[in-house]
Amino acid sequence: MIDEQKLEFPVLSGTEQPRSEESPVLEPPAPHQPVKLEGVLCCGRRSTRTRSEISEIVLEPLAQWVRQVVDWSGVSGDTDAYLGDYRFLVLSLQTASGADAFVQIWSDPFREIVMEVGPGNRKDALLQAFADTLRDPLLYRGFAIGGNADNYRKALSVIPGEEAFRIAHEMMGILFDVLRYEGCSNLEYRFEQNSHLRDAHVLTGIGRSELKTLLQRWGLRATLSVDEEVIEAASLEQKFQLQLHCAHRQRKGDYWEIHCLATLPMAPDAAAALIRKVNERPFLLKAYAVSALEEPIAGVGLAHGINLAGGVTLGHIRCQISELLQTVRNLSNDRKS
Repeated sequence: MIDEQKLEFPVLSGTEQPRSEESPVLEPPAPHQPVKLEGVLCCGRRSTRTRSEISEIVLEPLAQWVRQVVDWSGVSGDTDAYLGDYRFLVLSLQTASGADAFVQIWSDPFREIVMEVGPGNRKDALLQAFADTLRDPLLYRGFAIGGNADNYRKALSVIPGEEAFRIAHEMMGILFDVLRYEGCSNLEYRFEQNSHLRDAHVLTGIGRSELKTLLQRWGLRATLSVDEEVIEAASLEQKFQLQLHCAHRQRKGDYWEIHCLATLPMAPDAAAALIRKVNERPFLLKAYAVSALEEPIAGVGLAHGINLAGGVTLGHIRCQISELLQTVRNLSNDRKS
């Protein structure tokens, strides 16, 4: 159920001038809570407004909405609780030429913030003619056509404590300098939070950046490999690798499977015996020979797969990785004794 009372924000008319002491502090939505709020930041009028007039009306409440989008600390400060959620804020308007346009920001926990401006590439000839006028000023600002909707988009770097007003100022600059907003039409906003997770709050896919951040939060070292689907990781005593497989069909950058790989160096005769011992057991963990140029076998590789397609919890992923590392530790100790 959408909690509209908790996040209610006053709609500003064309004459109201917001002041900081009168602007309420919005409470962040709870994890996985569907929220959809709409309103008008600046009411249109027949005569144009100056930049200063529009900024006085819009900038402060806009910065608060931006903060809602980019701040995932929540009431408890537990960012992990929001994993799988996403938020976005859209500012939409009708331009002086009559074309509908927008600027929006999109945010997921542990991922970069993305700003989009539209229209981008469109089949409608008139709309595309307007979109072409946006091309040069947006390319100059670091945007490029991309994403599922073929809009102008770019990733934003985050400076903790400064991102809300900095992003709000950039959105205002696009409204003024690119979309030529002069206050003659309503400047409308839509804020939404929703989740990729199902009702049971399980993951059905995960991205590389999210997985890297989780590993670090669990006390493991993690580095993104040159390979886009690989994370090099390590505990205090064991290096291992995570490989992401089976790209998610609906969510670009997410994958359905995590393959956990670790290697035990050992002599060929001992390696062959260990491979037989591990693979004879009815476990998900499987062993295989790791080859080297100078030896037929340089060690034993241990592999364990985690399938997210049916839905798993964060605790399950952490448990499976811990189980792999514990098994490697036990086998290493057995070999030494």
